[in-house]
Amino acid sequence: MSATLKPKKQGKELPVVKKDTRPRRKALKKTPSFRISKVLFPTDFSESSADMLRMVVNFCEKLQADLVVFHAYKIALVDEYMPSAMVDSMLDEGEKAALEKLHELTSGLETSVQIDYQVKMGFTAESISEAANTSGADLIMMGTNGCNSLEDRMFGTVSWNTIKHAEVPVLTIPEGAAVPAFQNIIFPFECTDKDLEIIQFAVEIASLFDSKIHL
Repeated sequence: MSATLKPKKQGKELPVVKKDTRPRRKALKKTPSFRISKVLFPTDFSESSADMLRMVVNFCEKLQADLVVFHAYKIALVDEYMPSAMVDSMLDEGEKAALEKLHELTSGLETSVQIDYQVKMGFTAESISEAANTSGADLIMMGTNGCNSLEDRMFGTVSWNTIKHAEVPVLTIPEGAAVPAFQNIIFPFECTDKDLEIIQFAVEIASLFDSKIHL
């Protein structure tokens, strides 16, 4: 008697999973949205200051942002033998005069923008950066007047030094410039982490003015 042996059933073959050896693209960091709620406007009371202030106020109205008007003042060289009471008096007089000029500069404005005033004795660029930090400003808007003063010629222009040291974006306005329409914004983009943070500022401006960003 003979019997036919049936072949043993094989289990179902599992699919072969191939390892993806392609280089993975680095995940982009999620960047927080940029909100401009307060603008710092440093002024040196030059002839173009009033025109620039109106431009900044219009900008703040569009942003629905508050405005801080700022001036860094200086006093005459203090003699080391000068009584401290006299030094304090000179500082108080300098601060009072600067505040009066700031109020005079804004006296003719008709706007709903909340305006605060700050003055500080010291080098201009350093004082501007400190004022931006203490006031909680998200943006600095300032004019560019070239190397006109001794301080500018020795240490570089105030606007350039402010750009280098400030911890917030700085928007510079050339003297005599018209009110910008912001229809086109050029952004030099290199896809660095820093660029991804900075572009939030450009996106915020573009969304407000319905403008295009060119990378």
